[in-house]
This record gives sequence, C-alpha cells and structure tokens, in this order.
Amino acid sequence: MYIFELPENYRQTMRIDLKHDKKKAIWLNTAALFIEIILLVVGYVLVPVDIYKFFSQELYISLIKLFILLALVVVYMMLHEAVHGIFFKKFSGKKVKYGFTGLYAYAKSDAFFNKKEYLIIGLAPVVFFGILCLILNLILRETLFWYIYIVQIANLSGATGDFYVSFILRKKPDDILIYDEGTAMNVFEKIN
Repeated sequence: MYIFELPENYRQTMRIDLKHDKKKAIWLNTAALFIEIILLVVGYVLVPVDIYKFFSQELYISLIKLFILLALVVVYMMLHEAVHGIFFKKFSGKKVKYGFTGLYAYAKSDAFFNKKEYLIIGLAPVVFFGILCLILNLILRETLFWYIYIVQIANLSGATGDFYVSFILRKKPDDILIYDEGTAMNVFEKIN
C-alpha cells in the first residue's frame, strides 16, 4: 500500500537531519573514519601491501592506479544510492530523485514508508555491496584484493548514517511512518 499523504492520526515526533546537525555529522564522520582505520588494519593483516611499492612505478602508472581507486569509489557511491532508489521505487511506485549536497549523495522519494520498508531501504545497499565485495575479494584475492577492499571500506564506513538511522528507528513502534527528504528523515507516530 502506497502512502503519499500523511494520515490525520499521525504527528511528527522526530527529525533526523545529518546535513544541519553538525554535532551528529561530526560524530558520524568520526565513526566512519574509525571504521576505515580498523578495516585498513584488517585488510593489511589479510593481504599485506607495500604502499610505497604499490605506487612506486613510473608516475603515470601510479596515477592510473590512483584514478582507478577513486573511480571505483565514485561509481560505488552512485550505485549505493541507486540501490536505495530501487527500494524507494519498489515500496512507493513513485519516481525517485537523486542529488548531491557536497558531503552526501542521496536518493529520495515523495512517499511515506513504514518502519520495515524504511529499514530495508536504508540497509539494502550495505548488505548487497558487502556480500558482493566479500565474494569478489575471495575470488580475486591474489590480483585485485585492494581495489575491491577499498570499495568495501567505502561501503561499510559510508553507511554510518544508514546504520545510525536504523539504530534509532529500531526502538520506534512498527506503525511509524518515515518521510525521507534525501538529507533528512521525518518520523511520524500514530496518535491514540
């Protein structure tokens, strides 16, 4: 059932706005950095790499390797939002809008979603790409481990906002409705 207008017996009880709440944004970005550091250490233990050697070939080869790494992360970010968009569309039937704020890429829909739908929307990209990168790393460990692993690091650290929102929503009643503006989420609860 698609919901495009807020039912009369609902009122807004929470707004999560990571773009304007600087304190939470700093906290989440710090958590993302912490996740990145831990994952880099784990990756180094699994498949040690000599960074100097990795980039010490001729300058153009080093630049090509760096460009490939950056391109993979940018493509991943777009695909991450596309997966959010697929589920927005699935649960609303409405066209999805995409954007970029400078810090965050986002997908949004002009519909209200229940708690279960929104948790699926929020966590689908990290689960999908987490499994995909794990499989690719196991298959291509000898040749492309670090290229894929950098995408996995972006996947897990970049999902800190999704993890945070999911953590907050898990304590809410099942009949809540969420309206996602792309960079902010509004939570509505039923009035008895």
